[in-house]
Amino acid sequence: SDSDSFVFQAAANAYARAVDANPRRVLAHLAQVLARAADSAQETERAGSGATHTEEAGAAGGVGPEEALALKVSQALGQAVQRTGLAVGAYAPELAPPLLACCRADQPAALRASALVTLADVCTAARLGFHPWAADLAEVSAAALSADPEVVTRRAAAYALASLVTALGRDVFDVAGAPALRRAYRALSVAAHAGVAESDTLVRAHAANALEALDVVCGQFLFRH
Repeated sequence: SDSDSFVFQAAANAYARAVDANPRRVLAHLAQVLARAADSAQETERAGSGATHTEEAGAAGGVGPEEALALKVSQALGQAVQRTGLAVGAYAPELAPPLLACCRADQPAALRASALVTLADVCTAARLGFHPWAADLAEVSAAALSADPEVVTRRAAAYALASLVTALGRDVFDVAGAPALRRAYRALSVAAHAGVAESDTLVRAHAANALEALDVVCGQFLFRH
């Protein structure tokens, strides 16, 4: 919770190194801390001034202390996940639930974006091992891509959908389910077309990549027998 960015980065680096020695313990600890921090941020938002608090924080270019802590823990967890590499797939049960909780619309945009990117990394590593949370990731990503006012979150959502489809391949239909994929396809189709609803070029690029991956797996699915 230190406000000094250098101290925070040193702590994050220490966690990233510690994950080499005991990845399950370190990742599980960070996931538990993240879950508590995200819950605390949500409770503060409910008990405080609600939307006004969020708007003032956004206007000031920052967030409240609880939201800031949750974001820092999410970033530290993201670094640890990246350092763990493909082996992180084995720890998806500990990581996915708290990260999905950080994707709620009532969480700060930076936290939602950080959680979505980390979920994409976990999904890429776990592949079919991510199946219990595939539909949830598709749902929250499609919702964020369609309606989130913050471009950083829409970028992360489009990236997460592209990662999900690429990681699962044709199995994405069985694992994520048709309803979630239909909503994702609609959101991606709108976001990928310039001048329709999305002005950010990076969002459109990620959405186009996801649509291309979906086209590929659709062909594999149709002709798999």
